[in-house]
Amino acid sequence: MKLTDTFVKRRQGNGKVQKHSDGGGLFLYITPEGKKSWRLAYRFMGKQKLLVIGPYPEISLKDARDKGTTGIGLNASLPIRNATAYAPRIITLNTCQSAGK
Repeated sequence: MKLTDTFVKRRQGNGKVQKHSDGGGLFLYITPEGKKSWRLAYRFMGKQKLLVIGPYPEISLKDARDKGTTGIGLNASLPIRNATAYAPRIITLNTCQSAGK
């Protein structure tokens, strides 16, 4: 279920950590004291990561969705750059394997 601005405004701290999902890994995190922040859960190279987008109300629901979908703080070219960093090793391994045959 997608979050609404009214729902986000009315939520308060209740002595427990609360997480309210908006979909796509984006969720509203509420501390026991009632402080709210936007967080994005994602996977990178098979490992789960967590990105704190920022506090509510400084970052609205709409802004958090926009930043969550564009991947704020996540360089879109990073997987490609990372893959090219591993490419020489893969080529070397393949060359060694074919030389051994």
